[in-house]
Amino acid sequence: MGVPIAAFGSVVVGVQLAPSAMPLALSVAARAHALPAAVTCTSPGVCVAAVNVVGREGAVARAANETDGQWGWGNRFPLPADVNRRRPGAVLSSVACSGRGDCVAVGSYLTRTHQTHALIVTERHGKWDAAQSIELPAGANPAFAALASVSCPASGACVAVGAYRTGTGGRQALVVIERRANWKRARRLALPADASRHRGTQRALLDTVRCPAVGDCVAAGRYVTAQRTVRAMVASATRRVWSPARVLALPSGAALQAIACVRLRMCIGVASGTVGSLAVVAQRRGRWGGPIRLRLPPNAVGHHPASLTSAACMGPGTCMAIGEYATKAGAAPLMVTETGGRWHPAREVTLPVGARPGASLSAVACVAPAVCIAVGRYSDRSGAHPMAVHLFL
Repeated sequence: MGVPIAAFGSVVVGVQLAPSAMPLALSVAARAHALPAAVTCTSPGVCVAAVNVVGREGAVARAANETDGQWGWGNRFPLPADVNRRRPGAVLSSVACSGRGDCVAVGSYLTRTHQTHALIVTERHGKWDAAQSIELPAGANPAFAALASVSCPASGACVAVGAYRTGTGGRQALVVIERRANWKRARRLALPADASRHRGTQRALLDTVRCPAVGDCVAAGRYVTAQRTVRAMVASATRRVWSPARVLALPSGAALQAIACVRLRMCIGVASGTVGSLAVVAQRRGRWGGPIRLRLPPNAVGHHPASLTSAACMGPGTCMAIGEYATKAGAAPLMVTETGGRWHPAREVTLPVGARPGASLSAVACVAPAVCIAVGRYSDRSGAHPMAVHLFL
């Protein structure tokens, strides 16, 4: 017997409007929790969220569709044949749509032999197909591969990024390209010149990718240097040809968590793991600038790390990012906006009544010139719940 979730907790930030509830006709098993990981929208009131349902049997990946403002589960999609039926461990990390009912979600799942394999599932004409795994680069160890992000500039022409285990025990960043609705063999991304080449020491991965046009993409992630330090990197593709990754100047310990693009060679990136402030970087004419520091909300505990986890842009100099920061009571979600090319101080997001500290926002998508929706989770006495937040510039 499912436990119904009546609605996303709804919060309005920015303009003076009353909070608007967003009914969510979903149900989950007793003692299970639906945790949104990503969201994308094709038009106002038409969105798709990648949701991980966590319960007694571990994690189960699902997609939730919004139609005319009403949320509901998409059809269940079969997992690959080698999935661990008792504990599938299937999680979605990202979702992208090229049009209404034409989407791709990516993540990972557990096999019967307790390996972690990358996962791709495609929605065609409003119906989710069976999930599939990917073919790894030559010399890969099949024990681990996962996809972290996907971007779809056109139907049948998506790009996904993530990481896989090499035959020598290290971890390398990968890119997998869809052409004419067929996923090609994954490719290893060439790392910056100062990357560690010692056997088993590399821990590279790509966290995010955005493709403003078919074949033209930008991705970001992390790698280990020969001095065993972790550095941020960015890589780009032109006409489907990926150049070697380059070092990105970020504060020590920070990583570029998400990218949003206005058009080709004009993007922003938001960082996680910064202390005392938030950090954003901007790409102009293909060149990335240094970090732009943003003030945290007044109630922030300054010596704890803060993170921006997702971003979206509506036009040049008009962007929004969401994330979390530390307060004396615990972790709290925040939002930060750019208007007219100027970033403003971050603001705390007010939570539903009865929410406990520790809420988080995982992703944001913009559905109109000045209106965005973010998804995440919060908890109260009855457990953890999904939440959606309407954000206005």
